Amino acid sequence: MSAHLAKLNAYRAKMAAARAAVKDKAEAATQAGLTVAIAAGTAYAAGVVKGKFGPVQVAGIPVEALASGGLLAGAAFGAFGRYSNEAVAAAAGAACAYTHTMGAAHGAKLSGSKIFQKLSSVSGIGALPEAAVPSTAELDQLIEAAQRVA
Repeated sequence: MSAHLAKLNAYRAKMAAARAAVKDKAEAATQAGLTVAIAAGTAYAAGVVKGKFGPVQVAGIPVEALASGGLLAGAAFGAFGRYSNEAVAAAAGAACAYTHTMGAAHGAKLSGSKIFQKLSSVSGIGALPEAAVPSTAELDQLIEAAQRVA
């Protein structure tokens, strides 16, 4: 009888170890998903602010760059306590918003298109000017050109 109990205890220990491994993997996956959601949400919020108010700068530095640097510095010095990982994810989102703006301006410069020339005149470090949105007439020209090509 004790042999059966030993086998049963060994099986129970093996199942407990397997359950713990699955739990660890699930927690890691949940944390990764949360990190992506925080970064994407921060980038989205920065886009909403830029869309509503235009580029926001403090002392000539885009607010996204300031937010990213501030969040990283705060996380490095322990200002966020156990939420340091979330602060780093938010910093990544702010950095993504900032670098997206720089990339859009650089792409507009490379395209050489007159319709998007407004994008290429970057005011400040990586910030698009208020006049970055093409006018209705410019969009109509773009649609007509696309229809001629198609």
